[in-house]
Amino acid sequence: MKGLVPLVLVLLGLCFYEANALVCPSLVIESYTFISGSSLALRLQLESYNAPQEAVEAKMEVKKCIDDISFVNRKFIEEVMVSAQSDGQE
Repeated sequence: MKGLVPLVLVLLGLCFYEANALVCPSLVIESYTFISGSSLALRLQLESYNAPQEAVEAKMEVKKCIDDISFVNRKFIEEVMVSAQSDGQE
């Protein structure tokens, strides 16, 4: 069974390597809010999805760690996100 998962991943990679997909706009907004936004903005956004309170609290715990990352490194992460999003739109 352990060998089946890598085999399926390789098979998917070979069959669908040319697939193009647009990133969901809600995911992009949530990702930017998660990286650069305030904790309050993220909490309000997550609660607008009617997410379970445990999930919201778990994401807020991770947000505390993200907020400890330096501003320069967060901007670098944003640049990578923009690059990855633009690669999918070509």
